[in-house]
Amino acid sequence: MLPLGINLAVFAVYLLIASPSWVTVHPIENPNAARAVEDLRLAIYLQAQRIESYRIRNHRLPEDLSETGSTVPNIKYVPLGVSEYQLVGTVQDTALVYDSDTPSADFVGDAATRLAAGG
Repeated sequence: MLPLGINLAVFAVYLLIASPSWVTVHPIENPNAARAVEDLRLAIYLQAQRIESYRIRNHRLPEDLSETGSTVPNIKYVPLGVSEYQLVGTVQDTALVYDSDTPSADFVGDAATRLAAGG
């Protein structure tokens, strides 16, 4: 029986020359830019819902997003007084701004429908 080193060397040469299909590496595709923006829109919507829930329970806006529970990366909370705020999110050089005086259903659009449908 051949030593282990020789067996491994022969196997490595085989992999280099033959390149079997089970060795081929398929690169991971970058997420679609439109899908990334849609996902950010949903994340901002969910964060706005957390803020509104906090406002109902505590009769005031949170000082920062950590008071609402979990926070979402790439979303910035900007209080604009005692009853209004903005959420600003960025993804792939695109910025989305949610104003608390905008109905959340208008902001999220049909992205929530796709989420409920599992798409």
